[in-house]
Amino acid sequence: MSSLLQYYIYFIILVKVLFYLLLILYAYYDFNNKLETPTGLLVSFWNQKIDILFVACMSVLLIIIFNPRNKTKFELTYEIKFLLTMYGIITLVKLNWKELFNSKLKDKEIKKQKVFDYK
Repeated sequence: MSSLLQYYIYFIILVKVLFYLLLILYAYYDFNNKLETPTGLLVSFWNQKIDILFVACMSVLLIIIFNPRNKTKFELTYEIKFLLTMYGIITLVKLNWKELFNSKLKDKEIKKQKVFDYK
């Protein structure tokens, strides 16, 4: 594995550690009802930004590893397997499960969209 990719993996791990630290701070401010303070808002802001950065970095890593035009084969090291596992867990936790299993459709919405109207 190239050293540049290794540094990139370490960067992603650093981003994830920062995310967890900010998540702990966010939980602390939420528990003490201090999320509306300037510091609480700053922690909330950076927690969201770091989470988005992690998802973006992991998406780039997946593109690098599974790019069909890439001639070199990548060995899935422990760090890569760990990151892919964390990415999967976080993606599953962040899914909007209510939206996924909400099967209640209103008749008005169906008629408005004319989904089943084949006239």
